[in-house]
Amino acid sequence: MTRCVSCRTLRRMSTNTSDLFTRLLGTVPATELMRIVSLKEVARLRGTSRDTVKRDDQRRVARGEPSRIVRVSERREGMRILYALCPDAE
Repeated sequence: MTRCVSCRTLRRMSTNTSDLFTRLLGTVPATELMRIVSLKEVARLRGTSRDTVKRDDQRRVARGEPSRIVRVSERREGMRILYALCPDAE
């Protein structure tokens, strides 16, 4: 069983985003990183609010980058764990 690693712990381990991404891939199975979780869970993982997660995504879209928020159903939205833990990952 793989332990969950918080974003803060990973950031303390490295300040370089690519190195952070590499450590994350070495710690958590790839299938787990691609799992979609609710925005409430994303906010918990990042230590922010759901509104902040949505605002960050809107800024990303305004810069011409694709949205990271996925429509799970008509009412529900989510995000992949990879993007929740490592917002700068491509």
